[in-house]
Amino acid sequence: MPGCRCYSSGLLRWRRRPPSARELADRKLAERIREIYAETEQIYGAPRIYSELKLADGIAVGKKRVARLMRQLGLRGVDGKHGGPRTTVRDPSGARHRTSSTAASRGRNRTGSGSVI
Repeated sequence: MPGCRCYSSGLLRWRRRPPSARELADRKLAERIREIYAETEQIYGAPRIYSELKLADGIAVGKKRVARLMRQLGLRGVDGKHGGPRTTVRDPSGARHRTSSTAASRGRNRTGSGSVI
């Protein structure tokens, strides 16, 4: 291999190595993350799944580890600012409540100084 200074025997040994303890723990944790994600209808993101793991399951895990595993699994929580169901429907007549309308009804001018012209 041009440009590579690693020996093929070392590379083969590395590939044949059994999975590390961390990798095994990550696989088990990833499975639990998938379960929580499915139970919550794919709404929870990394912070909430972290809380579920820590508080409900009692698993000692870090926030960044949960976020990393979720990225690797391709899981994303719902963004509260964008998307999701709309629960408020506007009035079809287009009427709006304005706080300045109360000032106008009391006879104040537009500057709000309180003097009547």
